[in-house]
Amino acid sequence: MRIAYFKCTSLEHGGGLEKYYIEVVSKLCESKNVHADVISLDDNFTDRITDAWSIFSLKRMDRKHSYKDNLEDVRRRLGKGKYYKAKNITELRQYLQDYDIVYSKNELLETFILKFFVKYKNVPPVVMGGHTPLVYPGATSKYAKLHNYLYTNSLYKFFASNVDSIHALNEYEENLYKQLFPKKKVYKIFNPFDTNSFKHDAVKYIHKNRAELLDDKINILYVGRFTEQKGIDRLVDVIDLVNSDATLRKKIRWVICGDGELRTLINDASTRHANVKYLGSVEPKYIAGVYEACQIHVCTSRWEGYPYVLLEPQAFGLKTFAYPIPGAIDILSSYEGGTLCNDSNAMAANIREYCQLSKDEMVRYKPSSQSNPKIVYEKILNMLMEVVKK
Repeated sequence: MRIAYFKCTSLEHGGGLEKYYIEVVSKLCESKNVHADVISLDDNFTDRITDAWSIFSLKRMDRKHSYKDNLEDVRRRLGKGKYYKAKNITELRQYLQDYDIVYSKNELLETFILKFFVKYKNVPPVVMGGHTPLVYPGATSKYAKLHNYLYTNSLYKFFASNVDSIHALNEYEENLYKQLFPKKKVYKIFNPFDTNSFKHDAVKYIHKNRAELLDDKINILYVGRFTEQKGIDRLVDVIDLVNSDATLRKKIRWVICGDGELRTLINDASTRHANVKYLGSVEPKYIAGVYEACQIHVCTSRWEGYPYVLLEPQAFGLKTFAYPIPGAIDILSSYEGGTLCNDSNAMAANIREYCQLSKDEMVRYKPSSQSNPKIVYEKILNMLMEVVKK
């Protein structure tokens, strides 16, 4: 069985979807009689999409954010899988025709291209992976509200009408897809995560700032893009609230990893607070070592699918705080070290309470088995085989 994992834009973006594609393709290639590759359009297309997004959102998007990961490292992590960049739609169609099944991202852009340019009839059956939430809970910006409208109306259903099956990442999205596409098979499969492999990276790749994090301070970690989705404004609120306790402020350090359009909020926070350590955008291979040096992890996202950023801290047993959104609920409900907080005040209060412990008293929690790679990869492979055999 030959499987094509398709997304329009660069695999070097380095986000959760890209991580999923790389790890799943690499693992599937280890299965007998199975081969998987990643197909995208070329860098010119990615750059044009970035520029178009800048116009649409009325915010300048830096092209470098589309290439946070190193291409050579991406190809290495794919193992036996290959990464092809099509120069145009004709070449893309030719690539996809060489496989038995196509797994595609669920965004409007991918569904539009497959529907009107590539055309579903010209390619193998398509499984649509729901890595972008259909609904952004608590949407406040015009963009987020527009997203919620577009992804739950007849236009989206029309664009995706020819996909064979749908892969949902959490229970909330599973129910939404069943409502929107009642005649299609919906598979709920969580993201796989290999804690042992991730922990190995902490030994193999040492971040340049790791040593200075190993003093007697309690390190509170944030990892992610600086966007509305990731709740950077809420992260800053939590930092301000926790740091209002002068005694506690001397005991803790905020370790911030990431970059994005709202970077000024983090820059301002690091100016106001001497205990905010901004490490910038950290390459994926170095991030495990940063987690290992920390004791607490916070996720302030407004919406997610099934985020790796809530799986990664489990590899080192970090106490983790997040908001009760789809994905976070699915993950932290099975992790003893997870706490869901209704708002920024509650999160700050929980962090202050936990930080009454000394660094030595903070336990390392056992990772949940929910994303056990052996079980998850078997489910993924069974899903793809079922679709091919139809």
